[in-house]
Amino acid sequence: MSSDVEFVTPDHYLDQAHEKMLEMRLSCLGVVEKGALVGVVSRTDLLRAGRRASHQSASKHSEPRTLLLEFASQTVSEVMTPELVRVAPSDGLIQASRVLVKHGVHRVFVTEEEQLRGVLSTMDIMAALSRTASRATIEGSMTTPVISVDVSQPLADATD
Repeated sequence: MSSDVEFVTPDHYLDQAHEKMLEMRLSCLGVVEKGALVGVVSRTDLLRAGRRASHQSASKHSEPRTLLLEFASQTVSEVMTPELVRVAPSDGLIQASRVLVKHGVHRVFVTEEEQLRGVLSTMDIMAALSRTASRATIEGSMTTPVISVDVSQPLADATD
């Protein structure tokens, strides 16, 4: 668990949040308003917003834009996820893993009596798993079946 959680406010611009994530090598930032954790903005949120903005601006111009991400003047509040997925510090790693899978997220906020204690990520769980002597096999955990298409087939065939 990382206990040094970085924050932005809902009024921060997306380019500011993006810069902070890049500088600190983070995949998400907590969103705090009046001292309370009110949401999370992730790299995925920024990619979706930036790709959308870049695509829209490219269609308005005759030449394609060279920027990969363009945020215009969007704020964090416009793209953040307000529903936080939380666990308690006393919860077990198996329980936290189930919460991650159930919600389809890569990290959960660790809170105790509404006080933020840290963030638990899939990498934290993998590190803990690598330190334990587990007899679980890959076969019991892997996704099956594997679907493949020939390299010469249209991309649409892979999604059918």
